Amino acid sequence: MFVADQVVSHYNRVFKKQRGILERTRVGILAVCLLTYIGLTAALLILYLFQEHNFLLTRMAVFLGLFIAGLALLLFRRPWGLAGHFFIICLTLMIWSGILLFRQSVNVATAETVLLVVCGGYYILGSKWGTFYSLLNIAPIIGYVILDDYVGFSLPTQRLQINHHGYMLGMTSNFLLLLYIHYAFFRAFKKSQLKEIELRNDLQKALAAEREQAAAKTNFLSTMSHELRTPLNAVIGMTHILHMEGPRPDQLEHLDILRFAANNLMVTVNDILDFNKIDSDAVVLDNRPFHLAELLNNVCGSFKARATEKGIEFSCNIDPEINDMTMLGDPDRLTSILFNLIGNAVKFTNAGHVGIEARLLSKTETTASLRLQVEDTGIGIPLDRQDLIFQPFTQVMSHTNRQYHGTGLGLTIAYRLLQLHNSRLELNSAEGIGTTFSFELTYPLAEPAEKEPAANEPATAPMLRLRILVAEDEPINILVITKILSKWGIVPEVAVNGREAVDIMIMQDFDVVLMDINMPVMDGLEASKMIKTLPDRKKAATPIIAVTASIGTAVEQINDFPYIDDCLLKPFKPGDLLEKLQKLETGRNNVIG
Repeated sequence: MFVADQVVSHYNRVFKKQRGILERTRVGILAVCLLTYIGLTAALLILYLFQEHNFLLTRMAVFLGLFIAGLALLLFRRPWGLAGHFFIICLTLMIWSGILLFRQSVNVATAETVLLVVCGGYYILGSKWGTFYSLLNIAPIIGYVILDDYVGFSLPTQRLQINHHGYMLGMTSNFLLLLYIHYAFFRAFKKSQLKEIELRNDLQKALAAEREQAAAKTNFLSTMSHELRTPLNAVIGMTHILHMEGPRPDQLEHLDILRFAANNLMVTVNDILDFNKIDSDAVVLDNRPFHLAELLNNVCGSFKARATEKGIEFSCNIDPEINDMTMLGDPDRLTSILFNLIGNAVKFTNAGHVGIEARLLSKTETTASLRLQVEDTGIGIPLDRQDLIFQPFTQVMSHTNRQYHGTGLGLTIAYRLLQLHNSRLELNSAEGIGTTFSFELTYPLAEPAEKEPAANEPATAPMLRLRILVAEDEPINILVITKILSKWGIVPEVAVNGREAVDIMIMQDFDVVLMDINMPVMDGLEASKMIKTLPDRKKAATPIIAVTASIGTAVEQINDFPYIDDCLLKPFKPGDLLEKLQKLETGRNNVIG
């Protein structure tokens, strides 16, 4: 009883270690085959002990020992495949020893044993070994049968007669074992198929849930875009209005920094909202002329006041050779990189200084290579955490989460944007001493851009003769756009939702509609469709410009929407709106003329 318990315990241990239904079934088939042949040889040994007093007795004793050894291999040795090979080899020896000893040795029982070798080879050991052992047993037997039947050849060692009772016992055991092997394997195969179907269904459910999550994420980003860009539209719009009103010289510098900071806050917002795009390297860099020294001065000016409030020294050293250079590249992305690095430096420096340095490394007729560096005397970054700070949402130390670099997306965005520039962000930091971030960039040189007239220089505002309907639900955005339009002599009609815009269009005539997209009662897309399908063809032909704070796929949908003629993203420059309105006025005048 103790031995049986030990055998069962070891078998369960081997069985549970197997992965998958088919692997466990192979172990089970092998165990049943070994136990069956141990029982069969033991029964034959007892039978021959009473009926046969010849070599058969010794033969059965040897095979009984071999099959017990095979079972021990299965239970106590790894891998279990060794026991499978051992079992098939034992069957092969049994077949050939029977052919050598018995007259009429190739019989039903022998054929069953050969089939058992074939099934065991394939089902237990796999296709490669199954083919090997099958050929090892089938080919010689077929050859022997041909020689015996057609040539009359027989081996001189075939002297023993087959024991009838032993023959029946062996044939029955082999027959039942063949039935079991096929039943067990195909039952496992069916279970495996059902498991595969279940896994496929689970995968489809997971994919459906992932798609829903992606759709929810897209909707969230679109909503966040609108919510963040709407107040920024007011800030940037009012800054433009103040510029248009001719500020005093002492106010102009502050307005320039305010407008620059607001515009680049918008870039940062877009970077965060488009983080998936940055993460997958799907961002396409812009390629337009910009004045590097002016960009650096504006960036530094945005942080100087904050550094002064903290009582730390702030310096911005720009190589004089850079002052007159106009580069060709993406100034918004470079600004985003610098904003993240300098903002990080100022935020985590409580004493000492923050310094920005821009140095020209080399210059050719067509390109200029630069090295930009942001240095601080802040708290520094522990050496063992420096490899993690460029990972998104990494917390450097759990008990000082709010003190160390790398607690958000800022450094990750800077790091990924520099990768898009084929550059890398270098870090040199010591905890308690400070941090230095540096990187190198090479830009093509561009022709110096014409300097735009100062915003406070007196200029005659263009007067437009257009009747405009503004559909907008945010009071601050209504204030901004009406002030801008008033500079061009336009007093617009205002509708606070899509339904009201359609009703006003039915009652009045307009030259253009500025349509917000996200509005209560009726959104801008539905309102545009109703306007464009009005029975009055003149009203239906009124140009509609979508003015939206949405980005990404939402803008693509707007551009593809057949009832929208043009699109303007919030926040917008007054000049961009003016250009669109002037084109519409010119087109209207040409039609009238």
